[in-house]
Amino acid sequence: MSSEEIKNKAVTFFSEAIKKWDRLIQLYNKIQETKRYRDVSNEVKEANEILIWFQDNYIKFRKYSSFRVAATILPSGKEVRTDPIFDVIFRGANIQTICTSYDFVDELNQGLAHLRGHLASVRSLKSLTKEQRADLPLIRIRRILSRFDLVANQLKRRRKNKEPYVVEDEYDVQDLLHALLKVDFDDVRKEEWTPSYAGGASKIDFVLKNEGILVEIKKTSKNAREKEIGEQLLVDIAKYKEYPNIRTLICFIYDPEKWIENPKGLKHDLEKKSTKELNVEVVICQ
Repeated sequence: MSSEEIKNKAVTFFSEAIKKWDRLIQLYNKIQETKRYRDVSNEVKEANEILIWFQDNYIKFRKYSSFRVAATILPSGKEVRTDPIFDVIFRGANIQTICTSYDFVDELNQGLAHLRGHLASVRSLKSLTKEQRADLPLIRIRRILSRFDLVANQLKRRRKNKEPYVVEDEYDVQDLLHALLKVDFDDVRKEEWTPSYAGGASKIDFVLKNEGILVEIKKTSKNAREKEIGEQLLVDIAKYKEYPNIRTLICFIYDPEKWIENPKGLKHDLEKKSTKELNVEVVICQ
């Protein structure tokens, strides 16, 4: 998309977002007044649909806005250093949580001001920065990977006695992810050889050459847990640093049985292997 197309889409999004957030506050007030969810079931449903809409779209369009939030002290006494909308749509998660916790009252009330700030910012957008352009494909890949488990579980439940698609091993993960990447990317190259490293070469699962991104897939199992997966990826990272014209290596670890006990620690240990030439990003889906 051109910068003008992106600007128009962002303006449309934030204009709609302001209307939806205003409606969310109205629904919140009505639910709080009633106190009984069964008497406001329609309002609860609508409010949760709005929250899901923000969860699905907000990060993508916020990237285009230069409006940022300075550290402020809310009336509750809580210090906020990030966009309070994030607290509502991710930490709050649903309207029931929001209505039973004071933590989100101030964020809800300040949300409109922040959305208006984003709208004013994207309206003045002239062109994307180099960093913004580079991040666009990463945003799309992160979204795909964050929903991989939802897609895999949905394919288990097929209609009319159709055979389910069951993700049993790494090859199943590769096949499903390949199809999902095709939705957003025209050139997805599968299992390409890397340059020689320590006397040998190996295959990378997916290469997005136009975007400068490599994707390596791992699936945990009884015999491939945290230690084994970590060791394998450390070797892979060293090899893939030699791949030409690549800026980012995404290590996708699918762990549906939750064999990884410390995902944050594993992510930190692998991502600190990033260099100026190659950024390592780890996504663990449990």
